[in-house]
This record gives sequence, structure tokens and C-alpha cells, in this order.
Amino acid sequence: FHVPKGDLPVTHLDSPYAVAVDPVAKMVYWSDRAHEQGENGGPPKPKIQRASYDGHSTPPEDFKIDGMMGDFLALAIDHRVGQRKIYWVEWVNTMTDSKGKYQVGAQIRRANLDKTGLEVLASHLARFPEGFALDLWNDQFYWTEHVGGRIQPALSRAARPESGTSVRRRSSCCRPTLATDRKSTRLNSSHLCNL
Repeated sequence: FHVPKGDLPVTHLDSPYAVAVDPVAKMVYWSDRAHEQGENGGPPKPKIQRASYDGHSTPPEDFKIDGMMGDFLALAIDHRVGQRKIYWVEWVNTMTDSKGKYQVGAQIRRANLDKTGLEVLASHLARFPEGFALDLWNDQFYWTEHVGGRIQPALSRAARPESGTSVRRRSSCCRPTLATDRKSTRLNSSHLCNL
């Protein structure tokens, strides 16, 4: 096993899983689930990595954002001018975040491609989300849930509310909720399409 470097295709990864492309910066992003947990030279824990299309102008490197802690199941890039964000589905079940808060299930997160501005868009996703896609035309995203065989939608702009507000998932509910510090309001799918 060796550290990946050089031309694409990148080889000798432990367990690559998700992949996304930034066509503006000509970068490829992927997640390595680190199934071997450091054995045979692989990474000791899951991570996201990136490299330029040619693998040389930006050789493979770790893409780490403060607050990442779980296993990365899906990736997507918003390459639009003024957006430039990476989205991912992160399995955080039974972990404790930097504030000491116990986590359940998975979360949909995003951050700027300059590694700033981490946001949790959806949390408590207990139905094993696996797939993720951005609809850049309509400013929304979708994810798949293995348990129950569902495809769930949410508006990206609904995930950018004022301070103190975030889109969250409740494990007992199959729809995203818009939660504020003072109250929680349940949204049905018709509200999601009209926000």
C-alpha cells in the first residue's frame, strides 16, 4: 500500500466510495471509508480527498474541515459562481461532536470549497442515507434512504435560513423539518416546493 500520488486514475486506496467533480477548478473529490482502519498503510479513519484532473497540478491531498467526524457516504459539488460548495452525507451515529452533543444517524452537511463555513443541513437521518444529488437549476438537493426505499427532497435555500435556524430530520418523521431556537415547524412536501 502507498500514499496515492501522480496520474489519474488514483490507485491503491483503502475503500473509495463516493466521488464528485468540480468542473470549474478541474478537481476530483472522493471519500475513503477506511475499512481497514490503518492496516496495510491505508488511512486510520474515513476522509475526503481531492486531486486535479491530471493528478499532478494538485496531487492527491486530504480535504479536511474542522467538525468532520464520521464516515462519508456521498459527495456533490455546487460549482456555480458565488456558491462553490461541497455537500456530503456523513454517518455520525453514536459519535459526540466538538460541543459534546451526542449524534444519531447521519447528517447532510456542506461547506465552502475553501474549507470554511461548515453547515449541517439535515440531521438525525436514521434510514441509512446513501445517495445524494444536487439540482442546481432548482436550488434543491435529494438523498436516498436505504431503509424504506425512499428518495427525499429539500430546498438548498431552505437550508440557508437566518441565524439560529437549520433544516433538520427527525427519525420518527419522513419529511425534513425547519427548526428554530423557539419552535419547530413541520413542512410537508408541497411546502418544500414552494419555499
